[in-house]
Amino acid sequence: MPREMKDSMVEWIKEIPSTWFYKPIKRLLLSRVGGSWGNEIIDEESGTICLRIADFEYSKGIFKNASIDELTKRKYSQIQPSMSNL
Repeated sequence: MPREMKDSMVEWIKEIPSTWFYKPIKRLLLSRVGGSWGNEIIDEESGTICLRIADFEYSKGIFKNASIDELTKRKYSQIQPSMSNL
């Protein structure tokens, strides 16, 4: 049985599964620590996922498809403001 599709409203994507929804990325994040790289993590179970600009595919407008284990994790001891927050 073919899955039900709907218009993505993005020309190069065309159609997406009807169960998918749109949400701005800022609504999917728990926190934002812009401009701060953080420190190395001690173990793989600790740390905060860091979405780096190097992980973004500009041609597709998405972050690269990677498993949770492949994402960069960093330790943030304090919030360091980015230039946009000053």
